[in-house]
Amino acid sequence: MIERITSKHIVAYEMKKRLRQYGKSREGIDIEKKEVNISRLLEVVPPPRRKGNFRDFVWEQIGFLNRTCLVWQLLWLAIFCIIMMSNMEPLIGTGTGLILLSILPPLLVLLTIEEITKVYQRSMLEIEYTTKYSLQTLVMVRMMLLNGVHVVLLLVGLLIIHGSLQIGMIKILVYGFTPMLLATCGLLKLMQYFQGEQLKIAGMSVYVGIVAICGCGSIPRFDIYRSAFFGIWGMVLAVSICSCIYQFWSLYKTLRKMELVTQRG
Repeated sequence: MIERITSKHIVAYEMKKRLRQYGKSREGIDIEKKEVNISRLLEVVPPPRRKGNFRDFVWEQIGFLNRTCLVWQLLWLAIFCIIMMSNMEPLIGTGTGLILLSILPPLLVLLTIEEITKVYQRSMLEIEYTTKYSLQTLVMVRMMLLNGVHVVLLLVGLLIIHGSLQIGMIKILVYGFTPMLLATCGLLKLMQYFQGEQLKIAGMSVYVGIVAICGCGSIPRFDIYRSAFFGIWGMVLAVSICSCIYQFWSLYKTLRKMELVTQRG
C-alpha cells in the first residue's frame, strides 16, 4: 500500500515539474510589443465610416442593385425597340403589334420581382435592427428606384418606336403603360401576402393573366384595341396610377406591422 501511494506521489511530482518547465520555456506576453502591434493595426485599419443621411442611403441602394438586372433592362430596351420597329405596319392593322406593345412592358415587373426578393424575406427582419434604416425603408426605396428606372426605360422605348408606328403618341403611351402599371399594382398587392419564391410564382401568374387579357385583342369578338374601347383604356390607366399609389402606402403599413410583430415576438 505504501509503495502504491509513493509511486502516485512521484508521478504527480514529475507531472508538475514538467508543466513548470514547459511554462518557463514559453515566451510570456511582452506588453511593449503588444502595444506596438495594436498601434500598427490601428494604422492599417481604416476609421469607421460615419452613417450618412437619407440621400446617401438612396445612392448606396443604387450601387447595391445587381448589375445583371441592369444588363437585362438594357437588353429588354433593345429587344423591345427591335421588335416594335421591324415592319409593324401590317401587324398594327391586325392588332398583333398593339398586343406586343402591351405584353412586353410588364416583363420589366418580373425583373423587379427578381431583384426585390433578394432582400424581401422574413429572415431579413432578424438583422435589420443592426442597421440605421429598417427593412421597411430598404424595400420601399428599392421598389421606387426599380419602378422609376422601368418607367424611364419604357418611356425611352416608346419615344424611339414612335416614328415606326402609324398611331398617335397618346395611344402608344396608353397601350404601353397600362399593362405595366396593372402588373405593378398586382406585385405591390402580392408583396403584402407573399415573400421569396412564393412571390416570384405569384408575380409570374399576374404576368400570365395580363398576357391572356391582352391576347384577347387578336379575337375579333373581344378586340379590346378597337377605337370604341380606347376610353376604357384611359380610365383603366387612371385607376392603375391611383391604385399603385394606394398599394405603395398599403405595403408600407404592412411592412411596419411585420416589424412590430417581430419586435414583440
